[in-house]
Amino acid sequence: MLDEKASSQSTLNQSYNVKSSESEEFKMTFAVEFSPDGLLVATSHGHDHSVKVSDTRTLKMVHNLLGHPRTPWPIAFHPRLPFLLVSGCLGGKVFLWNLHDKRVVGTLLYSSHTPISSLSFNALDDVIAVASSNKIVFIDWNQRMVLKIVQTNHKDQKVRYSKFLPDGSKLITAIANKLSKDDIDRKLAEMRSNPGQCVVPSITQSHRNTTSASYSLQSPSTSQQPPSTTSIFESRQDSLTSTIEVNVQSDTQSDDHQSDDHQTDDLMIQSYQYSIDHIELELELKSSTDRLQIWDTSNYNDFANIKRDDINIIRQYCRIPDESKCTISLDGSLVAVFVPDETGFYMDRHDIHLQVISLKSENYLQCIYSRKYGHSAICVSFSPTNQYIVVGFAIGRMHWQPTQHQLIGQILKLPSRNDAIPNLMDESRAVLNIIHGGKKLYRSNISTNVIRFHPKPGMGLVYGTNKGHVQHCSITSSNIVEDKRTIK
Repeated sequence: MLDEKASSQSTLNQSYNVKSSESEEFKMTFAVEFSPDGLLVATSHGHDHSVKVSDTRTLKMVHNLLGHPRTPWPIAFHPRLPFLLVSGCLGGKVFLWNLHDKRVVGTLLYSSHTPISSLSFNALDDVIAVASSNKIVFIDWNQRMVLKIVQTNHKDQKVRYSKFLPDGSKLITAIANKLSKDDIDRKLAEMRSNPGQCVVPSITQSHRNTTSASYSLQSPSTSQQPPSTTSIFESRQDSLTSTIEVNVQSDTQSDDHQSDDHQTDDLMIQSYQYSIDHIELELELKSSTDRLQIWDTSNYNDFANIKRDDINIIRQYCRIPDESKCTISLDGSLVAVFVPDETGFYMDRHDIHLQVISLKSENYLQCIYSRKYGHSAICVSFSPTNQYIVVGFAIGRMHWQPTQHQLIGQILKLPSRNDAIPNLMDESRAVLNIIHGGKKLYRSNISTNVIRFHPKPGMGLVYGTNKGHVQHCSITSSNIVEDKRTIK
């Protein structure tokens, strides 16, 4: 009941006072994380390379954590110890903070020459997973020692995301599907030099004066797809499969076999070159995505398999440039991520899909909810009871007229456990539109960098913007107008 009210009636939008002085100006808010008891919220900022810790009840800053040489990016509270916080920065430093100390001084846990992209505490052990470049470093934060380092095949396959499930039993990672230029050139050279590995074109004559050529290039693990009846180029998300079917009209008579054969040979060559060109484009586009995988943490030696891209797959193609683009529910039963549209590509003219994927044993890795968005959808978070999900937006265009209100997010209703059929393509109206408002007239865009539901039902949500705002949306004490349901 509280979760429902907070998701549909959080119309009070208040600012956190996270300034050290009145003259301090913020440029960015990059991360928002709550303590497990919900009493504290930590935010990272770029102007002074600081991490601010605020009281969620008073909206006032209680700690200003300094020491990072560059902008802090990921931050994480311990899942059982609300006074323990870890932060990592673009300068490659990882600091551990004990908020119980009167003088909160960060303890340097790890130093790297590359930016820290993700951090996560394990609830069962004294272990922190640190993602940096193409490595995951497991550190015993109590003993201040590195336990194990695992890495991907090469430096371009960077680890974007590394998070333990709340019970510590598994680790979810996002790793770039990056193919080096040498890899792409080698794959294309193999196809050109050995076309016999591909399916031989089938030439059929559907009408007396019509010749149809169908050519298919497939990866070795993909089964042959039946030819289409129209002229298309198909790109599938689950395989590197390209099919081209071309229909040409023959001006010769059906009995002129020599001319038909000549045209067929030319058509096959054109179709083959067309396939090679499009597969090259497909390899490059798929190379810009990330794969989402899940690993059992009972044996850390199993993480040596992190080099493999064909096991423990949650989603083969998604886009997770930072931690806010993927989220795990508080009970560890769901994960939400943005995936490409049905073409499998990330291009400006295409949409992306928000997918909610089950981690429960009864429907493991099944998509239970999907909604189409444009490229403006950039961050996501589950409500405490998994009944709702919030999506944050980035506004890419400057307003022609100055405005005080901008749409920066939406709260959506997820299917309940009693629903017989999951909502696999939601087109319903959002439960709540989140609108950023203020006294100042803005012409430049206000975008949401990160948005998070409060871990306690009924306590609303917090978001951070590209202008440095930290805002708390909560239930108002007065009655709201049901048909307007917007935050102002």
